[in-house]
Amino acid sequence: MHDPSPESGWRGFWLLPKSFQQNPELEMTVFSEVTDLGRSLPTATPEEPVYYVGHNGGFTERGDHMGERPPAANYLGQVLRHALTTNGYQPATAQHPASLLLIFHWGSHHAMDREMRVMFPELSRRHFLERAKLVGGRRFESSVSRRISFGDFLTDHTADVEFLADQANLGVYFAVVSAYDLASHRQGRRQLVWRTSLTVNTSGVSMVDTLPALILTAAPSFGRDMRAPDVVCRRVRRGVVEYGPPVVVESDVSLATPSLD
Repeated sequence: MHDPSPESGWRGFWLLPKSFQQNPELEMTVFSEVTDLGRSLPTATPEEPVYYVGHNGGFTERGDHMGERPPAANYLGQVLRHALTTNGYQPATAQHPASLLLIFHWGSHHAMDREMRVMFPELSRRHFLERAKLVGGRRFESSVSRRISFGDFLTDHTADVEFLADQANLGVYFAVVSAYDLASHRQGRRQLVWRTSLTVNTSGVSMVDTLPALILTAAPSFGRDMRAPDVVCRRVRRGVVEYGPPVVVESDVSLATPSLD
């Protein structure tokens, strides 16, 4: 996992709250895991693509509900489709049948406030572990659970681990793409090939501002086996996502047919 550079700003602070910044910096995590089955399959590349059919599961609100105004599902599907091409994943055609089923879901997972944590400690812990899994996968979730139950080890106080723990402790917007073997799925069996999970800190920003940028930032990681999560800090312009010509992200604008539906 990369340690964010000091000039990235995450170790310091901004005098102006992020909600008032025109170009806020986003604190993101990217983690991708490949199963034994996935390692036995050909690796997708732009020169030798792997073809898929996709399902956009849409918005889900977990943890403490905040009444989110999510971006349009169709638009996020288009952004994801663009990002997947970076690593050689292409939508299936009549000439190129699919070998993978990609299931895309995304949403928010907010932490309880202090009063609710005191009233419902077990629920608060469960939510914390759910966010830890989104941030760093099952291994990090297990590490956080162990810390809660038995205390810290010296290795729990590296900059990387502390950043991930802080990310999980706060609210996150997230996106998860899971790839399944399509032939097995058609036989009634779900065999996971790879899963990539992405999070971004919710403080002072909206889903409309952050999720497209998060997906595009994570593009090189889709379907790749990572030993540890990557931490990425990226400054974005509100209302704009840049891939090719800048495109304004507006959840109330009529958009094209979804790419993952």
